[in-house]
Amino acid sequence: MEKFFYKHFGDDVPLAIEKEYNRLLIQEYNQDLREQKNRVQTINFDEVTEFFPDPATLPTFEYEQELERLHRRRLDFLPKALELLHQEHLDLYNLVIEYFFSDGKVSLTALAEVHEMSLDKIRYRIKLAKKKLKEYYDLHEMK
Repeated sequence: MEKFFYKHFGDDVPLAIEKEYNRLLIQEYNQDLREQKNRVQTINFDEVTEFFPDPATLPTFEYEQELERLHRRRLDFLPKALELLHQEHLDLYNLVIEYFFSDGKVSLTALAEVHEMSLDKIRYRIKLAKKKLKEYYDLHEMK
């Protein structure tokens, strides 16, 4: 920004008007200086992407997308895995259905009372059922 220069109008313009005009110019000049000091500098898109790259170009984004695809494929395979569990281990299948797919929230303690087993045994059987389902997923993903 250029330096402020006092503007003279000559003898045709009264001195009071000249002073008022220059006072307004000085105010405007000072306001521009303050704005320039505090103004956010504009930059182009390439400079922005240098510091903040597009998330789609990052390797972590691709990794997260792959995890999401894997999760969706596993959800699509879940009914088949449950059917395999039903065919091979009916007792484990019943526990999984009662615990994870019931309408209301079922506690492990309630399951232990219904099946007349200890709480630790219920936990172990649900853990075993999860392990079997994971094996089915792994076999399916190897194909």
